[in-house]
Amino acid sequence: MNRTLLTMSILGLMLLWASPIARSAEAVSLYPIQTVAASPGSGHDVGQYSRLAHDPAGGQHVVYYDASYGNLNYAHRSGDGRPWTIQAIDTAGDVGRWCALAIGPYQDTVGAATVVAGSRDVEITSGTMPTSVVAGGQFKIEPSGAWFEVASIDAETSRITLTAPYGGASESNAPFRIRYYQPTISYQGRTSAGNTLRVATPQYGGAWTISDVDPPTTDSQTGPSGFETDIAIDSFNHIHIAYQDRASTASTSGRLRYAVFNGLGWQTSSPLPDDSVTGPARIVVDSTNHPWLFCRSITDSNLKALELLDGAWIVTPIASGDRAGTALDAMYWPIGDQILLTYQARLSAGADPYVQMAQGAFDMSGERMWVTQMIANPGPGLGDYTSVAHGPTTGTQQVVFYDSTNKHLLLTRPVTPGSTVYTDPLIVDGGADAGRFCSAEVSPADDALYAAYYDAFALGLKMARNAGTTESTKAFIDGVKAGTYSDVGKTATEIVVPYYNASEGNLHVARWPIAGVPGDGSDVVVDDVSRNVGEYVSMAIDGSDRIWLVYYDRANTNLRLAAWDGSRWLTTTLGDTTRNIGEYCRIAINPTGDQLAIAWRDADAQALSYATLTIPAALPDPFAFTLAPGSLGAGTGRYLSLAWGEGSDLHAAYFNDKTFSPAYSLIGTSTTHEAIETSTYNVAGWFTSVALNPATKQPAVAYLDVTRGALKYAERTEAGKWTVTTVDDQGETGFYPVLRFDETAGETFLLYYNQTDGNLTMISKSLNSGSWRDPLVLASGTRGVRPAMAADADGRLMITLYHQEAGDLLYMLTTGAPIFNAARGWLQYR
Repeated sequence: MNRTLLTMSILGLMLLWASPIARSAEAVSLYPIQTVAASPGSGHDVGQYSRLAHDPAGGQHVVYYDASYGNLNYAHRSGDGRPWTIQAIDTAGDVGRWCALAIGPYQDTVGAATVVAGSRDVEITSGTMPTSVVAGGQFKIEPSGAWFEVASIDAETSRITLTAPYGGASESNAPFRIRYYQPTISYQGRTSAGNTLRVATPQYGGAWTISDVDPPTTDSQTGPSGFETDIAIDSFNHIHIAYQDRASTASTSGRLRYAVFNGLGWQTSSPLPDDSVTGPARIVVDSTNHPWLFCRSITDSNLKALELLDGAWIVTPIASGDRAGTALDAMYWPIGDQILLTYQARLSAGADPYVQMAQGAFDMSGERMWVTQMIANPGPGLGDYTSVAHGPTTGTQQVVFYDSTNKHLLLTRPVTPGSTVYTDPLIVDGGADAGRFCSAEVSPADDALYAAYYDAFALGLKMARNAGTTESTKAFIDGVKAGTYSDVGKTATEIVVPYYNASEGNLHVARWPIAGVPGDGSDVVVDDVSRNVGEYVSMAIDGSDRIWLVYYDRANTNLRLAAWDGSRWLTTTLGDTTRNIGEYCRIAINPTGDQLAIAWRDADAQALSYATLTIPAALPDPFAFTLAPGSLGAGTGRYLSLAWGEGSDLHAAYFNDKTFSPAYSLIGTSTTHEAIETSTYNVAGWFTSVALNPATKQPAVAYLDVTRGALKYAERTEAGKWTVTTVDDQGETGFYPVLRFDETAGETFLLYYNQTDGNLTMISKSLNSGSWRDPLVLASGTRGVRPAMAADADGRLMITLYHQEAGDLLYMLTTGAPIFNAARGWLQYR
């Protein structure tokens, strides 16, 4: 390993180790692993420009932009509650903005197949295979068999797999029918290629065909193309696209363009050659297959409708006024033969915006007339994004829109079907910043409203479902980051895992029976007092099985405390709310179970504070505590850890910002502050973990030597004297160490993360031995960031860890006591 001394500043070092962790090959862990909080996607910045569509079978399709890689992504599933399948459609880089999708008429393929009752596999003996099957694809034996959902197709072996076992009678060479729906996606191509308008369609074997529709080289265009695209498909499977070309990529307005594919080729035109338009361009196709375009004209400040009749565009002004037509969305409701538009407008320049609805229906003379109404009272920031949905058969229109002042996603609908009075806006997602790029549809499968949208705080793609109640369920499609901070422990009956959900910006606790797995239990939000609360969460469990948590409220710069009283969670703020306190907080319970120690960093004083709290017989009402904090002096408090010793002795380890070295404090019958090691040219002491050796009754501390990228272990031999050992220096290693002594097993366990290899690693030695065994990889593939570890009375280890690449929280445990004895081996204890 290169031992070159690092001369960069501490800030530079922090940035270095905050960079993405190196990936390594996947490895099988020696522990069983379960997921506590799952990530359905990549955990990167995904979800901008999201658009949602349902197929008639209830399959859900979402297209969106992956800003981390500059890709066009597509997610689909066959219905609510089903897993999402995520594909990168165009990975050329710098592609996928302004994306839209449409689902065309169903397509059938027929032939003969052999099915076996109770089996999910179907053998195709003759006939054609579909080009692809996405969400909603269905299979049946003709003529009257039941429909079964298709999970996948293997074209090479002429087999398909169903999502559930075939429930009909076994048949050989029976006629079959596969019915499926395919998305067609429009989007903007690479900037370096002139922002070409592109279209992607799925093809045989899961591949996608990508074509450039209107390269910005024709005389009719002003410059870069493919902005603000929208797409519709008529009953003949013709593709219609509305979009803009602009003078430059920095422009916010441009010329409205229209492209149609009639089965033979693309034809493009400029429906408003003399107008400059801004904001979204939207397109629908009515029951007569006539395309309708909608846009906001800068020329006369009107929201306009354009219908293509007999080769000519008929232009109708719908609304005028300041910003009329901004944040435009459009849909066609075939049952009522109506076109519905939502958009943002203002009564006058500078006034608060409001959300407007326009409905276009035929009158007695056969003309489509437009009626507009305000559906949400003016307010600052209302309606920067809007989307309208309607039930497929009956029901009423529903509108979701973004409140940019409070950064919430809102929903309104008529108070009764057909009413012109709309409900007060309902908060669909009140997260830190959720609701941009919202796209709503009512599912034909369950008549519930679904909205796909971008969570700008979590940098992820989310979907909310509302079935007509005042409550909406929310979940991530792609990009969740759950478990960046966590802890683990157990009560008499449950495993308990508190964690910070960075995607939602709040504190969760997952609990499940000791004999079960995370899926058997519950996962609840404990604290969402602010838009960023729950970092540095630390847990202690008292003798009455009450759970105590301390954590940091970053939005309010406060130290927070939560406790479980047996039936509910209680939360409060600790300490001086006028100060920035709470980072690196830790909590520990003394051996007799009647005292809590809490320590935290006072960022204003650049110092470490601590306090003890007597555990009450019953939790107070109101839930509040007064602390009498003490200080360990300036320049202390980062990368803090706590452990109780005998009697009233409290041991703290931490990084000293002034000496760039690990430090230790003993607080109790006597108080002392000691340097564990010092070096003029070395930075060491990050991520300290302190524990009391039951054999020597002395503290030991594990920590990262930043300069050398090594794991170190220090034992206190007597007051002021420490023996320091380098435990592992293979690569950049020793991150986030967790030190535990297990008197039952007679072992010292040290868990840490090897950043070079992306491995969660454990190293061990006996309590009385001075030699460490070889490191053992427990999990790989960027699994192991900020792990937590606890041991039960039987010596079994419980571990939580964050999977940085996937963005989810994992739980590991040994099925028996882990014995690190070379003669007996580890593998037999899997």
